[in-house]
Amino acid sequence: MTDRTMAQRFRIHHLQAFLHSAWSERAYCRLPGTPSRKTLRKYLQAFRAVGEDGLCSRDPRRCPANRTPLDDEARILAYVKENSGHGPQRIANELRGHIGVGHNGVHGVLVRHGINRRKAREDWARRALGEIVTADEIETARQQAKHRHVEALYPGQIWGQDTFLVGRLKGIGKVYHHLAVDLASSFGIVKLYPGRTAGNACDFLENHWVAKAKNLGIHRSLQDNGTEFTAARWRNQDGTSNHDFESLAARLGIELTFIRPGHAWTNGSCERLHQTLLHEFYIPALCRKVYTSIDDLDYDLQLFMGWYNFQRTHQGFRLRGRAPAEIYFGGLTPKEGFYLNVA
Repeated sequence: MTDRTMAQRFRIHHLQAFLHSAWSERAYCRLPGTPSRKTLRKYLQAFRAVGEDGLCSRDPRRCPANRTPLDDEARILAYVKENSGHGPQRIANELRGHIGVGHNGVHGVLVRHGINRRKAREDWARRALGEIVTADEIETARQQAKHRHVEALYPGQIWGQDTFLVGRLKGIGKVYHHLAVDLASSFGIVKLYPGRTAGNACDFLENHWVAKAKNLGIHRSLQDNGTEFTAARWRNQDGTSNHDFESLAARLGIELTFIRPGHAWTNGSCERLHQTLLHEFYIPALCRKVYTSIDDLDYDLQLFMGWYNFQRTHQGFRLRGRAPAEIYFGGLTPKEGFYLNVA
């Protein structure tokens, strides 16, 4: 017996019992196991209108689906395949005039295909383009990275750089730090900024990083594909970049290397310094003192970095109990080919 038949038999039973009794609606519905007065009246109306068929359970009626036209859906999916990092609003804006739906319609298409989240879109695009990347392959790469390191033969040869959102401070707003780490000595350079922009990245490179790198210089920089460092839209017709940061690095004679997207552990020295600064400086400092400006916080940060570079011992595979400055200023000179055009 199906659920529908059982429900129908239940309703017919109570209607017959009520109609063949001398009970009023109020009195009958007070008996154990009987429906409410409102439900009983619904049964009576359906029975008088249709008969016993009116007492069957009806399938839930869904609102008519405003289904996106198939050609619009195909255009959206084709766009996502090439631009998996864009969300519904950006997709709707870019395809304006080519599709007849807005960002809500685009979101519906993404949900229907299970790619409404960026990670799902990236995985879907890889599969659609023939690149199979499974969770096992990503985890294998992560485990291998624990035993493979970017090797720098001398201080200044390779630096890693990155940006980090410190937080949103009351009366100040968003606070980011730009940092650079020498991969031979773990010597760190950090500066606070109110935004994550190409202009701030250029200011950090030219006015802070180069100045503090001393005579060892910066031969090569390793960074992610953030828009403060590079972007596909800043390309000339011949394929060369006209991004401000890349142009400045070229003028200073610094070679730029961009890590593979989704592989942040390649620049693991920067990620580790982010965590060190967060737990050893930012959290304790913001608990002890109320900062009213970025300059005040940056002043205390530079004091911490002086202790970090010159006094704090590191237990990693590079330093093994020594401070970064012992290696960075240890007298090891760069090899032939050193260049840093600061003129």
